[in-house]
Amino acid sequence: MSAADACAHGELGPLLRREGVYSSQVTDWRRQLALTGSAGLAPRRPGPAPKLDVKDREILALERTVKKLKRELGVANSLVELQKKCRP
Repeated sequence: MSAADACAHGELGPLLRREGVYSSQVTDWRRQLALTGSAGLAPRRPGPAPKLDVKDREILALERTVKKLKRELGVANSLVELQKKCRP
């Protein structure tokens, strides 16, 4: 249990001002804790994400291509179904 959770009605505002924390930060922290547990609150190294190697970049590109082609296939199938319904 955190100090913010232990505050009675009206005590949270002064605690946040004393600690220099915004209420939106507390809300974000609670959301991260609910989604990922305490591991989600662990500090992360600042800076850009590590660069992917050639295989990983190729895999990502192929996954994007597959997603695009599936979307196009769905449109084409919808058009074929529409044409079937409209044919006398």
